Amino acid sequence: MESGYTSGEVADLARTSLRCIQWWDERGLISPSQLGHRRRFSEYQAMEVMVVAELRRKGIALQKLRPIFRSIRNAVKTAMDSAGERWYLLTDERRVFIESDTSRIVKLLEQSPSRFYVVSLSGLTGRLFKERVVA
Repeated sequence: MESGYTSGEVADLARTSLRCIQWWDERGLISPSQLGHRRRFSEYQAMEVMVVAELRRKGIALQKLRPIFRSIRNAVKTAMDSAGERWYLLTDERRVFIESDTSRIVKLLEQSPSRFYVVSLSGLTGRLFKERVVA
C-alpha cells in the first residue's frame, strides 16, 4: 500500500473539490510528490491544503495566501509536531501567527487594527488523524 494521501482523499479532508486541489497544484501553490500521473500528499502537505481551504472559505484570496504560504507551512509543522497542545493560526493576510495561549490570542486580536482570520490547527489535525484511523 502506498503511503500518504491521494488528491481525492485530500479534497475530502479539506472539504473542497478535487478540481480545486488540481488547480492549486497546477499553479504551484501545493506540490505533492508525483509518480506518473498519480499524486501523493504527506500528512504535512494534506494539512497545508486543509488550512488553505479553510482560509479560502473565510474569504482570503489565493493571491493573498501565496506570499504567506511559507509561514503557513511552518505553522502547520509546529502544530503537528507538538502533540497535545491546542494551536491556532491567525493571519491578517500579511502576517501569520501561531498561538496556543488563548490570552495572547485575545490580546493580539484586541490590539490589532487589522481584521484577523483564525483557524484551529488542532481541529484540522484531529480531522486528519481521525480520517486516517477510520480509513
